[in-house]
Amino acid sequence: MSRESAPTSVALDLGSTRIKAGRFVDGKLVEAHSEEAPALFGDDPIRQFNPQGYLAATKRALDRLG
Repeated sequence: MSRESAPTSVALDLGSTRIKAGRFVDGKLVEAHSEEAPALFGDDPIRQFNPQGYLAATKRALDRLG
């Protein structure tokens, strides 16, 4: 299989402190980017986040992938 037609996949990790996006080709990580996740708020044990902020940070991480 040539490099141009190699299967590509994307992984996304929506963590509580960082949002990470990675691109894999033939099962090998070839690129990764992360963005700071929006701050969590609320009282323990219930923690909440701003969904619009999470979406924006996720889009930024994915947009940086080539």
